[in-house]
Amino acid sequence: MKNLWFLILLLVAGCSDSSDNTKQTTNGVKVANETANNQIESLLASRYSAISNWEKNLQRHGTDSAVFSIDVQRALTSPSPILFRAHLHDVWLSISNGMTHAQFTRAYKSEQSVNSTDFQLVVDVQLNSDQTQKILSAPKDVLSDEYAIVAKVSSVESSGVYPVGDDWPTLYVEGVCVDFSLLK
Repeated sequence: MKNLWFLILLLVAGCSDSSDNTKQTTNGVKVANETANNQIESLLASRYSAISNWEKNLQRHGTDSAVFSIDVQRALTSPSPILFRAHLHDVWLSISNGMTHAQFTRAYKSEQSVNSTDFQLVVDVQLNSDQTQKILSAPKDVLSDEYAIVAKVSSVESSGVYPVGDDWPTLYVEGVCVDFSLLK
């Protein structure tokens, strides 16, 4: 009977070690992927003299550390390209000019924010033919794919309307894609 309890104890201990090792491996992969993604972003920002980490410098207002649309609009109104990190939402052909466009979305939240989200961006960029081929041929899982996008922004508009239940503004960014990379 003692041997049976000893065997059960060893099996339980082995299973918990295996679970811990799996968690450590998963965390290690996440850290490695994030490091690689940061390097890709740095390379793109450097290559195109793009403004990166712009969201970290936004002015905060009031006790909730709210971000106003005008602060985001000012941050993205620049003659320099802007680096975004966002999820691919859609790709379509514009009827008005025959050009391909890609739409990316991202909800931004800062550590200082009391609210769940500071603001949401919907980034609509015009693609050239090479970029269109690249984005359409990339293996993708549209629900989880994240991209680093460098874009020359032409306009930033606030929705001015907060959907029911949402406490953050949606800003619509339009521009021309300079370059992008699928992140890990």
